[in-house]
Amino acid sequence: MDPSKDVAQHAPQVQVDVVTDEGGNGTPWYKQKLSGWRFGILMGKIAACVTLIINIAIFAAVSARKETVRYAGTGKALYEGNCDKVRRVNIGLHLIINLLSSLLLSASNHGMQYLSAPTREEVDRAHAKRSWLNIGVMSVSNIGSISGKRVLLWLTLAVSSLPLHLL
Repeated sequence: MDPSKDVAQHAPQVQVDVVTDEGGNGTPWYKQKLSGWRFGILMGKIAACVTLIINIAIFAAVSARKETVRYAGTGKALYEGNCDKVRRVNIGLHLIINLLSSLLLSASNHGMQYLSAPTREEVDRAHAKRSWLNIGVMSVSNIGSISGKRVLLWLTLAVSSLPLHLL
C-alpha cells in the first residue's frame, strides 16, 4: 500500500467559495462593487487623492527651499536657472496642473451626475405628486426631490468645483 495515497485520502478537503451578491448570481463582490457608476466614483476618489498628494509634495519641496526670489514681494521659487530651461519647466508644470485640474473637474462632474439622479422611490413620489424628474442628465431641478445627504454632497462638489473651473 502506497503511504502517499493513504495521506491524500485522509487529508481535509479545502473548498474555496466565491462570495456572491445577495441574488446568488455568481458575481464576486469585488466585481459587483467596482463596476458601473461605482468604478467611476472610485476613479474620481483616486484622482483626488493623487492630486492632493502631488500638491502636498510640491508645497513641501518649495517650502523646504532656502533661496528667496524678490519679484512682487518675497517668495520661494521651485526652480531658478537659465531662462529657456525655466520656461520649459514652467510650461511642463502648467500642463501637469491643467491635466490634474481637468481630471478633478471631470470626476466632480461625474459624481454630481450620479448624486442628482433620482432613485425609483423618488421618481414614484414625484409622480404621486403629479410632478416629474429629469432622468439621464444632471439636473439642478432634481435637487429638491433627492435625499438631504445627496444634496449636501452635490453642493460640496459644486462649490469645490467652482475654483477649479474658474482658476
